[in-house]
Amino acid sequence: MPRRRSGSSWGTVRLRMTVAATALVAVAMIVGSWLLVATVRSSLRSDQRNASHDVVNNALRYLQVEAARGQTIAGDIPSTPGYVVMLLDRDGRIVGGSRGYTGGQFAQVIGETAAKQIVDDDGRPFPNSVTGERHTLFIGNRVFDVLPLDVRVGNASVGAFLVATAPMASIQNSVHTLKTTLWWAVPILIVVVGLIAWGVTGRALRPVETIRAEVTAISHASLDRRVSEPRARDEVGRLARTMNEMLDRLQDASDRQRQFVSDASHELRSPVAAMRATGEVALAHPTAADWPIVVRRMLTEDDRMEQIVGDLLELARGEETELPDTRIDLDDVALEEVARARRSGITIQSSAVSAGRVRGSREQLTRVVRNLLDNATRHATSTVRIGLGTADAPVLPNGSGPDAGATQRAVVLVVEDDGPGIPAEDRERVFERFTRLDEGRARDQGGLGLGLAMVRTIAERHGGTATITDPTDAVLTGARVVVTLPEAT
Repeated sequence: MPRRRSGSSWGTVRLRMTVAATALVAVAMIVGSWLLVATVRSSLRSDQRNASHDVVNNALRYLQVEAARGQTIAGDIPSTPGYVVMLLDRDGRIVGGSRGYTGGQFAQVIGETAAKQIVDDDGRPFPNSVTGERHTLFIGNRVFDVLPLDVRVGNASVGAFLVATAPMASIQNSVHTLKTTLWWAVPILIVVVGLIAWGVTGRALRPVETIRAEVTAISHASLDRRVSEPRARDEVGRLARTMNEMLDRLQDASDRQRQFVSDASHELRSPVAAMRATGEVALAHPTAADWPIVVRRMLTEDDRMEQIVGDLLELARGEETELPDTRIDLDDVALEEVARARRSGITIQSSAVSAGRVRGSREQLTRVVRNLLDNATRHATSTVRIGLGTADAPVLPNGSGPDAGATQRAVVLVVEDDGPGIPAEDRERVFERFTRLDEGRARDQGGLGLGLAMVRTIAERHGGTATITDPTDAVLTGARVVVTLPEAT
């Protein structure tokens, strides 16, 4: 079944990162350019306003001095180059000014539209404004600085207006030059940023493409190959290391599967060969064969093969099925299995079984207890003891929960017998599938070498461990198997 894609995507990661980076830089540069133009225009206008204020203030001081002398104001008001100063009466007539001023109505000189835009707080157009507020206006392509004042003009003391005006060509030219520069520079910079982003992302993702190509070349027949790990301790390096760790697990699982198939084939071949040999011998000598004995032998081998197949299916089911999150009273399971195991005639001591609750599959945990008791009763001389309780146990390094090195409450299951025991050098090997220590467990009768393997597999799936330790009892000196499982909270 093809995998369903979650969400929609377009292009490659490299393209998406380049477009995103370029778009972000483009928006930032466009907004920044707009703010830069506005800031420059405001700064230039502020400089122009300050300059016009100085011009008006200088002209005002001149008028005050001349008025104190009783002089008539003519066309000799001082001014800064580039500015024209005009003195107006309340009717809007130009009655004085700097050199080169012309007479007539102010509105006619500057234009009716510009004159009407000079208004007071009540909205009355110039020259009817009588407020004492200074007005600095940018109208059209000129700047106007208007200051109402009360000086003697000629022989009469009348209210008047002092106006300084200058062209805004310098401001407009500067802003236009800045706009033109930005108009060309911003697109070029955006393209450069896009090219840099494309190159940087391509270089950053090159190891990912290398890893992808190497993983693509790995098949089930070449699981020993690994991807190259970059020297950098970054996300790509961690990806490569994680990929190699996954390949290690896959190779280990594949090797275990091959070994399992090989061992299973070998174990199944024995009863099949025995059944075939028994049948062929009987058919070769039909009159001399004791057919009831032949049938019993074949049924015995068939039972053995059925047991092997059943254990293999149980082992596979225990590894593949998902564990339920169910609370299990392991002490109840242990006591039920003790009652069943006592039918073997071996004495089973269960006084050390106390309460213990875990989470997981009741069926699989029952298999753990059953396998341990069957293994113990098979090899015990006369006595088997089972114990169950809670204790503090270290957290597994790969476990979930507290950090490694900490402890957690655990349920500990102990099964021990008074048989010949297991040598220390073989205590790990007996947990491998189809391992039987015939030399050390001489009384092995019918064991397949899968019981302890199933115990460890199920325990690890439940977040626990299964180990064999030294005997702690002077009487029960045989095998001592300890299974530790996290306690259900």
